[in-house]
Amino acid sequence: MSLLLEDQYFFVSKKLASLLGSDEALLLQQLHYRLKMQGVMKEGQKWYRQTYKNWSKQLGMWSAPKVKSLFLKLEKNKIVISSNKFNRFYVDRSKWYRIDYERLYKMLNTQLPAKKVDM
Repeated sequence: MSLLLEDQYFFVSKKLASLLGSDEALLLQQLHYRLKMQGVMKEGQKWYRQTYKNWSKQLGMWSAPKVKSLFLKLEKNKIVISSNKFNRFYVDRSKWYRIDYERLYKMLNTQLPAKKVDM
């Protein structure tokens, strides 16, 4: 039981998970946290820089290819914006990420209208 009480926890909104998928929602939540805590202002937006390999190490539950596929899905849906234009060196393989919060909130409000819950 101590493992359940002492380990690091991940939390995600049910609404977000039902819209994006649980893995995508969890990764988006982690990006949101990192933007809030370690984000760097670039061109008027907060960005967070990381490689797929380091995302995989930090999260500890997905391989780098899995992290890449999750980000690509979020980028395809235009929820996450990524760029490498802020890298100082050509050989730098990290990507900079930000969340398009406006698009995300529009998607949440239009695709998942509030439902009445019977108790």
